[in-house]
Amino acid sequence: MTVTSAPHEEHQYLALIRRVLDTGEARPDRTGTGTLALFAPPALRFTLAHNTLPLLTTKRTFLRRIMEDPLWLVRGSMDSKLLSAKVVKIWDGNGSRREGGGFQWRHYGAKYTDADENYTGQRVDKLEECMKKITEKRCLTWLVVNRTGR
Repeated sequence: MTVTSAPHEEHQYLALIRRVLDTGEARPDRTGTGTLALFAPPALRFTLAHNTLPLLTTKRTFLRRIMEDPLWLVRGSMDSKLLSAKVVKIWDGNGSRREGGGFQWRHYGAKYTDADENYTGQRVDKLEECMKKITEKRCLTWLVVNRTGR
């Protein structure tokens, strides 16, 4: 009896990368480095069964590190030292993120003073507002909370 198994789902991603490298069209970009692009690349399909999450990378990745940045934003934090302490180095060198990102989500319109200030109840919590609207009326399709909160 012969047992055949389907290739791992990541192979479609690796095949797409190979195709871009082999046949991609060179395009200029703002950095002067340039990019390679394909017109209408094939769709990648991944199963979400068995509590899996497709990550488009060839590097070993730890889910907790991936989740810390979005959770930090949802909390409305601005102090990147909190992430750094959890070995998430994406914002290292930026110190406090000032009034961008999660701060604007949770305290839109509040005057920023520093990362240690308690901004609870100041101005509008855009994320809470969106969650409330979605809970009240699930068919809403126009709600957006972007990275700047605007």
